[in-house]
Amino acid sequence: MSKVNKFLFSALAISVASSGIAYAETQERTFRNAKKKPTISRSGQIGSNFTFWGSGWGSGWNRNRSSFGELPVNPDGDTSVKIYTYAPDRLHALADRNAKQPEQARPVFATDAPADYDPTPAELRGTKLDDSLAQTIFDHLKAGQAGIKVTKKQRSAITEFYRKRGYKAVWTSMDGLEDGAHLILDVLRQADTEGLQVSDYKVPELARTEDNIAAIESDLGALARLDIQLTALAVRYAQHASGGRVVANRLSGYHDLKPPRVAAATALTRLAETDQPDEYLQSLHPRHPSYARLKAALKEVRSSTQMVEVVEPIPAGPTIRPGQYDERIPAIRKRLIKDGHLEARNVEIIPTTGQEIPGAEPAVITDNVDGDSLTDEAVYQDELIEAVKDFQRTAGLKPDGIIGRRTISAFNGQAEKHFDKAARIVANMERLRWLPRYLGSSYVFVNQASYKLRVMRDGREVWRTKVIVGKPSNQTSFFSDEMETVVFNPYWGVPQSIITKEMLPKLVNDPGYLDRLGYEVYSGSGQRTSSYNIDWWNYYGQAPVAVRQPPGNGNALGRIKFLFPNKHAIYLHDTPTKKLFNRENRAYSHGCVRVQDPTKLAEAVLGWDQNRIASRISTGRNQKVTLKTKVPVHLTYFTAWPDAAGSVDYHKDVYGRDRRLELAFQATSATFR
Repeated sequence: MSKVNKFLFSALAISVASSGIAYAETQERTFRNAKKKPTISRSGQIGSNFTFWGSGWGSGWNRNRSSFGELPVNPDGDTSVKIYTYAPDRLHALADRNAKQPEQARPVFATDAPADYDPTPAELRGTKLDDSLAQTIFDHLKAGQAGIKVTKKQRSAITEFYRKRGYKAVWTSMDGLEDGAHLILDVLRQADTEGLQVSDYKVPELARTEDNIAAIESDLGALARLDIQLTALAVRYAQHASGGRVVANRLSGYHDLKPPRVAAATALTRLAETDQPDEYLQSLHPRHPSYARLKAALKEVRSSTQMVEVVEPIPAGPTIRPGQYDERIPAIRKRLIKDGHLEARNVEIIPTTGQEIPGAEPAVITDNVDGDSLTDEAVYQDELIEAVKDFQRTAGLKPDGIIGRRTISAFNGQAEKHFDKAARIVANMERLRWLPRYLGSSYVFVNQASYKLRVMRDGREVWRTKVIVGKPSNQTSFFSDEMETVVFNPYWGVPQSIITKEMLPKLVNDPGYLDRLGYEVYSGSGQRTSSYNIDWWNYYGQAPVAVRQPPGNGNALGRIKFLFPNKHAIYLHDTPTKKLFNRENRAYSHGCVRVQDPTKLAEAVLGWDQNRIASRISTGRNQKVTLKTKVPVHLTYFTAWPDAAGSVDYHKDVYGRDRRLELAFQATSATFR
């Protein structure tokens, strides 16, 4: 082979390999020979007549979306735009204009009638209820004068609730407010402690009278309106507490959640039958320990004089080498701890008297250096050096442990300059409301914002590892599912978009390079063939073939993948590009989640030892193992998350979801005004 041909072959090999890794998660499918000729859709995808195997949750290929990719793909291979402009529920006046005057056994005008008097239907029509407050509640609902707006479903539930109880008041009586009303009001007035917006639960009748309870108690109409409004606001609070203030799936197509929002009718029944409605409402908040920790952190932050986290830049200065003093070291240490490169408990400081460590040059040179001007924490040594090296790796710098101009610049360039701590905590308390109330006794928990995967068992973390998640343009979705299958030595089915866009132009000039790179080619009839045998130049825009990469060290999916059926076709998998795990920002995939140590994850979900896992991998054969017990998987996004001690770690909002959630909060609150 000539030098030119060798060069071209190497370039082609690198191109295909890099394309495979970059697009592996876009659309992963494997297959067997087909008995029928495949149909080709206008998008260039092979239709359902072509039988594929190894999908993990179905053998048929759905030509409208990939069996294995992360997101549905357009014909050109680009993912569709999935960010929405949030639209809150439309509110309607709380009214029941079609309500019929409730009948009663004894009409008011027949006070002198015998006890066994049975009024005729004609006599009943137009009569009033003996309970004047109940009659007033009916009149206000009938006329649409309740003074509050609710969603359509809430309106149906509330009007039906009052109808069934004969329009009897729930929270008020002719004597004024009942005890339950005061309990409900206390909960509504403290909504901000739960990360909710107090103004969303303002009682219109109390606002009208400036909280003059006496004025309300002397006014039958005011009592009726207050009763209806408290009922409506209690339902609103119940649904917000249990399922969130916003509908998560309206934020973007990357949200696929089923919050445990209590039904309005259920909440009304429970509220009416308990003597402690406040306790019922409080019970609807998430029960996860992390929620309680975020709630405590919110209280602490709001009581602090510094609610906004300001990340001060590290000042420029002389190069800092191991063993030196420098006044910037404490700030560098704090930054490394904050970014997860250093654990505070591992920091060890050697006591000093202000003198230099033998053999070390001072990084800060002054005419008069005494023991008071240099603290013990200003020593650059031990774990701090290793943490700096780790940071340098993530920043793409040489990990030499020397803090020079480029390292200082990287520190200042990667940090979020400022953010509102309270607002960030509130946003993540909301996200906790979107999760199932019970995550499972054992489960896999991925926080995309922190690039971490944790295996939890009985409420305790048993293992964690780094992950790589989707790019901002191909975000990993936020949803929960159950892992069912572990695949050893997976195939990677090359998407048609890559075949037509990346491979076809090269194959026209070099028909055999797929064979040389070890890719398998299947003809339109589903038969294995050589890439030399395909007349590539006859096809433009699409080719009626299928290409897959067999298992191996260079396979774009690595050696293991973990499947949990979902409409996004997202899964966890190994990767041959391990260097990316050394970076701080690890949003590089097309949506699937790459796991740094997949064999350890396999050990955790299968219960196998490493020798057994290594034995399966060493065969080189594609093998699927079905889990005896499905394992819940929660792919989440939390930009603030507490540790076991309650200390909150703040993570960069790589997908910009905090701002969009804040806008959704504002839009929702605006509808209540």
